[in-house]
Amino acid sequence: MGATESLRSNDGFADTYRVFFAGRYNHAALAPVAGGAANAFTMSDNADQVGLFSNRGRVRIPIGTGWVKPDLVAPGTNILSLRSSLTPPDVEVAHPRTDGGR
Repeated sequence: MGATESLRSNDGFADTYRVFFAGRYNHAALAPVAGGAANAFTMSDNADQVGLFSNRGRVRIPIGTGWVKPDLVAPGTNILSLRSSLTPPDVEVAHPRTDGGR
């Protein structure tokens, strides 16, 4: 299981992997992905890119398949809410009313 970057240009964390994970991802080879302009949402700029914090590598068994991990991914950066943006604002999801009133 791995995480892809979300595609977001507003709200959430607007900086780079290097700012969010201070002290990590400082290797020069990671500059194209981990670096970037300030406030450019570089952690969430490419939905086809696996997040830097996700595990990667070749699958060792079965030998010779060429499979690469992660074999399953889901959005994983700048996830702001589990509540749908289509839910009306007056609906109480966490603690629904039981008295029938509004």
